[in-house]
Amino acid sequence: MRQFKSLAPFAAGLVMAGMLTGVLAAPAQADIRIAVAAAFSGQFAPLGDQILAGARLAVEDINASGGLRGEKLVLEEADDRCDPERATALANQLTGKGVQLVIGHLCSSATLAAAPVYAEAGRIQITVASALPQLTEARPGPGFFRLGPREDATAPFIAERLAQEFAGKRIGLVTDRSAYGKDFAARVKAAMQAKGLSPALERELDAGARDLKPLASALKGERLDVVVLGAYATDAGHLAAALSALDMQVPLLAGDAAMGMEFGAAAGEAASRVEVTFMADPAAVPDSPAREIASRMRAAGMVPSPYATDGYAAVQLFAAAVDASGSFDFAPVAAALQSGSFDTVSGTVSFLPDGDREGAGLSWYRWQDGRFRPSDLPR
Repeated sequence: MRQFKSLAPFAAGLVMAGMLTGVLAAPAQADIRIAVAAAFSGQFAPLGDQILAGARLAVEDINASGGLRGEKLVLEEADDRCDPERATALANQLTGKGVQLVIGHLCSSATLAAAPVYAEAGRIQITVASALPQLTEARPGPGFFRLGPREDATAPFIAERLAQEFAGKRIGLVTDRSAYGKDFAARVKAAMQAKGLSPALERELDAGARDLKPLASALKGERLDVVVLGAYATDAGHLAAALSALDMQVPLLAGDAAMGMEFGAAAGEAASRVEVTFMADPAAVPDSPAREIASRMRAAGMVPSPYATDGYAAVQLFAAAVDASGSFDFAPVAAALQSGSFDTVSGTVSFLPDGDREGAGLSWYRWQDGRFRPSDLPR
């Protein structure tokens, strides 16, 4: 039987304070140190900032309500720049400082490199964004957990949409030549085949190419009914704009790599024609506690997102596991996380034996009013 633990006391109507930072000369019971390890510089910095914003808000709420079992949480950030070597070095630094929870890393390569360090040191690690299946298939230790969906969930999700709406239609598959694009193409084709579907056309694009008119012309000439796109945000936006310029009015369904603010600038008026898969947004569900968190973040000039929501939830989960186990020690906290079922701003969270979140979901998003908004859930 799973233990059910409400987290409402940790998030009830509290006022935001400033960012919490701290450095301890030696471990002390008075302060419980946690960290967000992600990219805070480089192209993925906006995503790291979102996770940090959610975690920071949760820390402020818990401290404002008296702390965690009477102890103050102290939050720090560690910028790995999505670099595996840097992530490993930072992991050693964080464990050396006595950090008990690491929310991270962002990129799968960084998480894969750093996870053994946390496992050996006996630290809880909760990743929000790293989707590599290997992370839980070869779980580094009992303290590793993942909140977001695995990357191999995307292709079946897209194939299900194609089977429901485009069976018997001409489906185009366009990917870039990156490792992501090649993996995306292979997974989508396999998932389509399982549904009795196959692409009528496959094409590759050059990442960073500004002129995609030749590719757009080739796609238009094939009389496609839908285009599935595996490319990063800027390239996805440029292709959408090129297709729109040729008046090719077919749906574009893109993988999560297209989910970035730069997409809107690249796509221009064509942005709203593309739907992108991404982790489900709890704030899109009516009466979800994530809506309050999103409102508070907007009021503070921050960007609410599923990453921010899960950053908040990761802190909640650690706090709830400490409370449930009555201890700050690694083994009982990890055991509580593994066996428990917890109400969070990200919904009810429980974990499978491999550390993946049970029922981690995906949604469709469309560009609207300057940002991606869920297109398959009521607002």
